[in-house]
Amino acid sequence: MGSPQAVLGFGVLTVAAALALRFTGRRLGIYTTIVIIGALTMLAALARMVAATSAVTLLSSLLLICVVAYHAAPALSRRLAGIRLPVFPSATSRWVFEARPDLPTTVVVSGGSAPVLEGPSSVRDVLLQAERARSFLSGLLTGLGVMVVVCMTSLCDPHTGQRWLPLILAGFTSGFLLLRGRSYVDRWQSITLAGTAVIIAAAVCVRYALELSSPLAVSIVAAILVLLPAAGMAAAAHVPHTIYSPLFRKFVEWIEYLCLMPIFPLALWLMNVYAAIRYR
Repeated sequence: MGSPQAVLGFGVLTVAAALALRFTGRRLGIYTTIVIIGALTMLAALARMVAATSAVTLLSSLLLICVVAYHAAPALSRRLAGIRLPVFPSATSRWVFEARPDLPTTVVVSGGSAPVLEGPSSVRDVLLQAERARSFLSGLLTGLGVMVVVCMTSLCDPHTGQRWLPLILAGFTSGFLLLRGRSYVDRWQSITLAGTAVIIAAAVCVRYALELSSPLAVSIVAAILVLLPAAGMAAAAHVPHTIYSPLFRKFVEWIEYLCLMPIFPLALWLMNVYAAIRYR
């Protein structure tokens, strides 16, 4: 199967999932995951078909798109759910001496009843929109996680000349996702990000063990695969029951930013962008 068939297949899948998402209003998380995976794969196949882009460039570009999408996921889910941010008066006196757009403006009177003002959404509507936003966000995080795992596992080829570069990129990406999970209130969304980081490390290790097949590589991979669940169980037993100081939380946030900063330069290096600029 070539790239034209992939464009057609994933395009049809994306459109079908988007229509089901729009007209059914059910299984929002599952349909959002399908839309994200199908749309990104369709774009990659289209770039391959039109420009004959290399696999490394496509996978690195998809990784960068996913990193940007992780930042935009909360705002995007809020917009998809139709949640409006509250309007506050500004220092320029706007909406201080005039009606705000979210306040009641129209009087609706039915036969034999008292006037009722049409205005902001009720508490029930807000709760329903919040639940929809949570489902959209869970689907976005799951779809992006699948794409990141596939991209990093495919980029970490043990037979390339600079095989250390994708490994460093995978390490920083896993660290960023693991620490980004702390910013989500929903437990399953935090587990999704942490699980994505762990699966990246495990998948890369398994690929190295299968393709190298040397006793040293298999021993190192086995040690890592044993230490990862042990570290996860220790963290799960210790972290929720510990109160950390604001300084320590800020330090963890700085570590997250330090893991995020090298991702874009390393991905551009992996795509040979710097070499193309240098020898142009």
